[in-house]
Amino acid sequence: LIGLNFLAQSFKYKNIAVASVIFVIFNVVILAIVSWFYFKETLSIWQIMGIVLGLTSVILLEFSP
Repeated sequence: LIGLNFLAQSFKYKNIAVASVIFVIFNVVILAIVSWFYFKETLSIWQIMGIVLGLTSVILLEFSP
């Protein structure tokens, strides 16, 4: 519910397509990190690279003109 509120607020400042992509990628990355901390799940090298690439793509989308 809180995430959807942030998504709705982001539509004021970003294109809907960009905001939706950021929302989806950020949810997956946060879920993987929380499951690693909270549930003590092990992450493979591919999953860690996916998290890094996801965060990089969010940063690039956020700072694109």
